[in-house]
Amino acid sequence: MRSIQMKFRYTGKVLILLLGLILTQKSYAQITPPGNKFPHNIDCCKGTAFGGFTITDGRQYIKVKCGQKNIINLSCNVKYSISAETFTGCSDMRRCRENVVYILQTPSASYSALPTSSPFTPTENGLYTLRVIGKCGEKECKECIIQFRVSDCKEDHTNCCPGKWGLVTFNPGKGYSERHTKIYTCGSNTRGESHNVNCNTDYFINANYECPANCEGKITYSVFPAGASISPAGVFRATQNGNYVITISGECDGQVCERCTFNFQVTGCETSEDCCKNKPVVKKESEVVKHEYIDGIPYALFRSNIQLSGGTVPYQEIKASVVHFKLESNYEQCISCKNKPFTWASIGGGNLAGIPPLTTGATPAMGYNVLANPAENPREIVWSNGSPISLNPPQSIRLDFYLPAVSDISCCEIEAEICIKLTFKDIDCVVCEEIVCYKVLLNSDSKRKVK
Repeated sequence: MRSIQMKFRYTGKVLILLLGLILTQKSYAQITPPGNKFPHNIDCCKGTAFGGFTITDGRQYIKVKCGQKNIINLSCNVKYSISAETFTGCSDMRRCRENVVYILQTPSASYSALPTSSPFTPTENGLYTLRVIGKCGEKECKECIIQFRVSDCKEDHTNCCPGKWGLVTFNPGKGYSERHTKIYTCGSNTRGESHNVNCNTDYFINANYECPANCEGKITYSVFPAGASISPAGVFRATQNGNYVITISGECDGQVCERCTFNFQVTGCETSEDCCKNKPVVKKESEVVKHEYIDGIPYALFRSNIQLSGGTVPYQEIKASVVHFKLESNYEQCISCKNKPFTWASIGGGNLAGIPPLTTGATPAMGYNVLANPAENPREIVWSNGSPISLNPPQSIRLDFYLPAVSDISCCEIEAEICIKLTFKDIDCVVCEEIVCYKVLLNSDSKRKVK
C-alpha cells in the first residue's frame, strides 16, 4: 500500500511539472507574435538616448551633441566620417537591436543614406542637413538634426555646358520697319540656306544663349571670309559682294558650348571694271580628312579637289598660296604645343595638266615631300614649266593641307580656317586672283565636317 502511494506521489509531481511547462509555452505563445515582429506589450524605445556624435576628417575631431543649435563649418572637397558615439536604451536587446541611420540632404536638395561611419565629401557650397535616426529593431525611437555649412567650393565651369539657344533676330536698323525683321532659330535648319542682304547696310543681330544656374552667359560673333565685318554687339556690314558665314557662339562662364551659323549672300556693291576677263571659274569638288602618322607623329591631312575652268586664252603660271590659317578649340588644352611646323597648314598638291608643282621655299622645290621635312612649313605651290596651260576643257587639281592631329581628349573639337589665293597669269601677262576658303572641324571621333 505504501509503495502504491509513493508511486502516485511521484507521478503527481511529474504531471504538475508537465502541466506547468504546457501553460508556460501557451502563455509565451500568446505574447510573442510569429516572425520577427516585436511583442506588442514591449516598448523598445523606452529609455533610448544618444550619447553624442563625432565628425572627423582624420586630423581634427568635431564633437556634436544631439539638439545642438549652432551650424558647423566644414571644408569643400574634404572627406569626413560621421558616427554616433553611443545610442543606448533599447529595452530588449534580443528583440530590439540598436541601429543608427544617417540621411543627408545637400544644398541642391538631394538626399542620400549614409552607412555608419561612411565617408562623405561635400562638393557644393551651401547648407547641409544631416538627419540621424536611432532605431530599436525596425522602430524609429530618437532623431537628431545636425546642420553644417560649406562656403569655400570653387565654381566648376565644366558643368555649365550645354545651355539653350533663344531666338535670333536680324534686322536692317534705321529706315526699315519691323516687318523687315527676320527671326531665326539655331539648329540644323540654319545651315545650307542662304539669306540675301544689301551691300553697305548695317544689320543688327540679337542672339540669346541661356546658361544653367550660376553660370554666366555670353554671345560672340564672327564673320568669314574677309569683305564684311561684325562688331561685338552684333552689327554686321558687308562692303563686297559675295557669300558670307556668320558664326554665333554661345558661351557659359567663358567656355564655348555651342555654335550657330548663318549664310548670307551680299549683292549691290559697286564694282570696278573687271580686267580679268579670262578669269577661270573655280569649283570645289570634294573634301576629306585623314588622320595619319609620320615617324610616330600624328597629324591630320585635309585633301581638297577643285576644278578650274578657263577661257580660250591659256595660262603661263598658276599659283596656290595659303593667305589665312587659324586654329580654334573649345578648350585651351585641346591644341597641343608639340605639333611640328609641317602641321601649320603646309600645302602640297598634285599635277595640273600633267605639270608637277614647285614648292616655294622648300628643299628641293621640285618633288618636295612634306613628310620628309617635318621642320619646314611651305605655304605656296606653283605650276609652271614654260609651256602654256589650258583650262579649256576644265582641269582638276588636288590640294593637300597638313594640320594638327586630333586631340586624345574625347570632348575636344578643333576648327581650322584655311584660305588660299589662286593666282592665274595668262600668256598676255594678265593676272587674275580668286580666294577659296575652308572650315575644317577636327574632333576625337574622327567625324569630318567641312564648310
